[in-house]
Amino acid sequence: MSNPRYPEEFKIQAVNQVNRSYSTAIATVSRLVPGITVDVR
Repeated sequence: MSNPRYPEEFKIQAVNQVNRSYSTAIATVSRLVPGITVDVR
């Protein structure tokens, strides 16, 4: 059984969705927890 091959555009869109979700999570934590500093490296 071989690994499926995904088109480059599919991979780019998948990474962008993860990045947006991560940014949203950080923004939510920043709003909910007063005084927290989130370091995104």
